[in-house]
Amino acid sequence: MKFEVESYDISEVTHTSDYIIDSSHTHVGFKIPHLIIANINGIFKKFEGKILYNKKSGQLLALSGEIDAASIDTNNEKRDQHLKGAEFLNVQKFPTIKFGNGSSIRQSKWCSSVDGRLTIKDYTRPVNLNVLCKGCRTDTSGNEILVFEIRTTINKNDFGIFWNRKLSARENLIGDIVSINIEGEAKRINAV
Repeated sequence: MKFEVESYDISEVTHTSDYIIDSSHTHVGFKIPHLIIANINGIFKKFEGKILYNKKSGQLLALSGEIDAASIDTNNEKRDQHLKGAEFLNVQKFPTIKFGNGSSIRQSKWCSSVDGRLTIKDYTRPVNLNVLCKGCRTDTSGNEILVFEIRTTINKNDFGIFWNRKLSARENLIGDIVSINIEGEAKRINAV
């Protein structure tokens, strides 16, 4: 019987850490076309997430997160209530939006292409995130902070959100493509 043991560079392993997303220094935003040439912008105010990152190599190793769907805010209470309702997010029945990577992470210098699964309502779809890890800094309290940006687009119809109004025979009130932009900071919680 023969056993093969993989070798690892121990210096790489010791630079890998979990980072928890700091909601007080992170912005979870989105925009969707409105009236064809404008955008409606919004944010989610409550969310959490975790990043596994190797500071030495600049490699992102894992990413997951959850958003409180009821925390949506487009700066218009009437519209926000509509978005929370059954025609859009249906937050009473589906309170959480979830992302978890699972299939692959492709790396270039400091930037990652992350394939994962996004769940909105009872629809789970594959989605690709472009993740830029800008690097680590130490804050005034001595905490190691990872600065990052995440960008992606999704089609709202893929998640069972079909509501719209016709402006003309060929044009709708809102578009189908939602742009998502997350910018922020994550605090290191341990080192592997």
